[in-house]
Amino acid sequence: MFVCFCLLGPEPVCGQADSQSQPASEVKSPDKGARKDARAKKNSAKDNRDVKKLITALKDKDRIVRGTSATTLGEMKTVSAVKPLIGALKDKDPWVRAQADASLIAIGAPAVEPLISVLKDSDPFVPALSALALTKINDPRADSALMNALNEQNAKVILGVYFFYIRLGVKGSEGALIETLRKYPSREIAEQFHNSGNPALEKAASEWASKYNQKFGPAPPGGAVKWGSGREATPEQKPPEQKPTAQKPPEPNQGSSAH
Repeated sequence: MFVCFCLLGPEPVCGQADSQSQPASEVKSPDKGARKDARAKKNSAKDNRDVKKLITALKDKDRIVRGTSATTLGEMKTVSAVKPLIGALKDKDPWVRAQADASLIAIGAPAVEPLISVLKDSDPFVPALSALALTKINDPRADSALMNALNEQNAKVILGVYFFYIRLGVKGSEGALIETLRKYPSREIAEQFHNSGNPALEKAASEWASKYNQKFGPAPPGGAVKWGSGREATPEQKPPEQKPTAQKPPEPNQGSSAH
């Protein structure tokens, strides 16, 4: 129950003037400010109730409810929803995971540290999706964490944002990228390596194609990520078409069936 307190009392007197002699535009209701404050408090309380309901709805049985709840929390930029949204990155539905990731990006800086904290999570989706979100948040902490993940050869992170690392073109990082392809033999990654313009990555892609009896077609216009092409670019300047689809890493023996 919300109680609205209204301050009632006589009109203030300024000099010899009273409310009868003042212009209508200058006559102020004595309880106007109190009512405004009460409405603001009521709306704030309602928003808090809504946030709690939305967070609870992230575990609803209906995927549409879960996904739209995640989207709404992002639109509200609800900082208290960061951890629940990170939890939603484990959702069994890829669409729900995508909505949660987009909302974490929308929340921005307050989500950076929580996202960094799960880059080594054991879940097959969380590190990759967290890294993807970090590439879209312009924050030096995010950049530092992504470079640390590359140096540590965190394959789950690289799997999610290999395009980011190809575009950075850090000298000597080819080994970590190639090892990720060997661990997770993805055709999508192999194709990007093949069209990257980096000899070492191209060779690794050719070896992958030979091993799994695959052939590469021509790169789609504007679709190839070129080695070192984004050294001066900020994460926000990365083309949207390069977003990877977060999928559970395939077993090595599934590589030959990729299309």
